[in-house]
Amino acid sequence: NSGNTFVQFRDYGVINAAASFSRGDTATYKTNCHFLQVPILFEQVVGKKQLFSYNAGVTPSLLLSSNALAYNKNDGRYYRSAEMHRNAQLFLSGGFNWKTSIKSKLSISPEFNYGILNFFKKDGPQQHLFTGGLKLRWMMQ
Repeated sequence: NSGNTFVQFRDYGVINAAASFSRGDTATYKTNCHFLQVPILFEQVVGKKQLFSYNAGVTPSLLLSSNALAYNKNDGRYYRSAEMHRNAQLFLSGGFNWKTSIKSKLSISPEFNYGILNFFKKDGPQQHLFTGGLKLRWMMQ
């Protein structure tokens, strides 16, 4: 064994876990996920001045990398293993757009995404991703 931890999860079999943490550990842990996404959105302009619009749709995504932890109820520890993540994800997406003036090419948009599929495979922990952000967009018309 080269210092790796092997752990048994129900319906996963034995996996190679890159790291493990117990409850009560005091380390701060930040989860990072990197996706390749292709948004498919419908956008509707609202009002006579056309300053506001909203959008909604779906965003198919491919997980490129993640350091997310999964909790194992059998031994009370958290594990990190890429084998446990569902690589193909689907998000419900939506947001609002605001243009600074009718002739402006600049818009500001709060956006939200909710992962429809469980982040983990099979019978892993039930966790769905939720993201939000602010987008600045310059239209080249």
